[in-house]
Amino acid sequence: MLTKEIEILDSNGLHTRVAAMIVNKASQISSKYGAKLYIKKEDFTDWLGISMLALISLKIGTSEKLLLGAKEENENNEMALNELISYIDENINNSPNNSISMNKIDKFIEESKIVTDQIISESPIGIIVIDLYSNIININKYALNILNLKEEETLGKPVNKIVPNSSLPKILDLKCEELGKILYINNKTCTINRSPLFMDNEVIGAMAVFQDVSELVGIKEVNEKFQKILSSSHDLICFVNPDGTINYVNPAYKKQFSINDMLIGKSVYDISPNGLRASALRTKEKVENILHTKDGTDILTTVEPIFIDGVFNGIISTSKPVNEIKELMSKLKKSQEELDFYKDELLKHTSLKGSFKNIISSSKSMADVLFICEKAAKTTSTVLVHGESGTGKELIASAIHNNSSRKDKPFIRVNCAAIPENLLESELFGYEKGAFTGAVKSKPGKFQLADGGTIFLDEIGDMPLAMQAKLLRVLQEKEVDSLGGLKPQKIDIRVIAATNKVLSEMIKEGTFREDLYYRLNVVSINIPPLRDRKEDIPLLVEHFISKINGHLSTSVQGINNDILNQLQAYSWPGNIRELENIIERAINLCEGSTLTFRDFPSYICTALDESITSAPVNLIDLSNGDLLTFEEYEKQIIQLAMKKYKSYNKAGKVLGLTHRTISLKCQKYGIEKDL
Repeated sequence: MLTKEIEILDSNGLHTRVAAMIVNKASQISSKYGAKLYIKKEDFTDWLGISMLALISLKIGTSEKLLLGAKEENENNEMALNELISYIDENINNSPNNSISMNKIDKFIEESKIVTDQIISESPIGIIVIDLYSNIININKYALNILNLKEEETLGKPVNKIVPNSSLPKILDLKCEELGKILYINNKTCTINRSPLFMDNEVIGAMAVFQDVSELVGIKEVNEKFQKILSSSHDLICFVNPDGTINYVNPAYKKQFSINDMLIGKSVYDISPNGLRASALRTKEKVENILHTKDGTDILTTVEPIFIDGVFNGIISTSKPVNEIKELMSKLKKSQEELDFYKDELLKHTSLKGSFKNIISSSKSMADVLFICEKAAKTTSTVLVHGESGTGKELIASAIHNNSSRKDKPFIRVNCAAIPENLLESELFGYEKGAFTGAVKSKPGKFQLADGGTIFLDEIGDMPLAMQAKLLRVLQEKEVDSLGGLKPQKIDIRVIAATNKVLSEMIKEGTFREDLYYRLNVVSINIPPLRDRKEDIPLLVEHFISKINGHLSTSVQGINNDILNQLQAYSWPGNIRELENIIERAINLCEGSTLTFRDFPSYICTALDESITSAPVNLIDLSNGDLLTFEEYEKQIIQLAMKKYKSYNKAGKVLGLTHRTISLKCQKYGIEKDL
């Protein structure tokens, strides 16, 4: 490279008028010698063609050096450079600057240039200007921030080295503007306008004006969410411009193929001219679920064209490694197998819990009840279960459902007494979004949830009269109206109702609808109270001991016969529920392996334990008419206590003595502990 340098001595530096003079003279000299001349600043690495934009962009001040150059060292280039340097010395550096009018013009031009420079520099949009050789000659702060570069790293450089996917050089050839295009710069999506720059109808450069769309009002939030979705997706995602230029790949894509952002700006026609993306670009048609191999990995890919307002805007490809799909399928299969297992277990458990065979009873009255239940299970008729609280009405309802053809469908329980009156309708029939204050979303009612199965209405006698009328309509029409709903919803349900009240008396009092009673009382089942089937108590006690042992991890083996007799003598106002609770209490208090009087509440134990209060027949020996010594009687009592309770502590509690006293007495009388 043939190089010359000259120091600019003008007090205003290389300002607009001076630049115009140099450009004009350089054009004449280039024509005269057939030379192509270049310029650059002393600390710049790249040469620029001589133009107004190039000279002004260098911002050469007073006493700074301007380098002039030509690519080849020959006589013509040497003479051309020398003549241009002589011109600058004579007409710019040594020219007297005493023309008032010219100074005013220069000042006006320079002020205008400063204002223009500041406007461009501080503009809230990106601006890049190139010369005829596609070198960057001006770039503002916004653009530098987008590129994350400094000014000295960009000026004089070919624009495609700074922005690989820039189409700005094409504008020099096309000589027409492009408006409203999309450009992806440094992982940012920008809208961009490109325009050629003219002087005397000749193109002297081109300019791009762009803005990050995420900064536009209302778009920033959408863009952030879109970027998050793309970044967090496990799919391999790639966007390609209509001309085949790759403008985005997500992190999963980069990780899978071990690439970086250098892929951005490259053409798919160069990378893979016969690939799926190139094919979709040519045909503008969707390519779906194609299995292929890339870099030794089996990939399943779908490529879709992107149309915006009917205009083709590129393609998006989404891919997934087959090994990931296989792994997901394996996990899904395993999850499905686990789900099927738990479903089967749940059905077994539900079926077992609701089976008639597992209703504990040996009484004639309960046998009659179960016979009716088995018959009812084979039909879809409405059932009304009567019985005192705690007799097992829900257990009977569950058994009927689980032995019916609806056993694989929902069994929905509703306690009419437990739901406040103002909420009962919405709980039973559901509501639509906006039906009332606080209804932010729709909610199905219990009847919709039970569709195809059974609904159990417990404590039906506590249902308000207004709700009874709506329930009657549901039973008659087989449809429900949700709150806020526009039309009724058809349902297919089996209704089982239960009550501990005498509904016939409530009808006379006007608190229960007669028509609803007859609609519910198709199959009537009356469960006898526990006091009327006392023969079931031993079986129930045995069942509860086994069940509660499992819950509490205890090891109670049985119950004392005397206390069992007392349990059968008790009236049980709370029925089976009360019996279960009392057995659980006794097991918690029991210190041995057998439940005794001491483990039950006083109102159950109306008689004392005969083994303690009644003296054994051999305790006092009067066969010879004489009494034994006190110590002999003491020995017999302690022997009996140890034989029954097998521990110093328990024997002491029964006899009112400390375990230490019992221990010493046993040593004294030679009573073995393991008797």
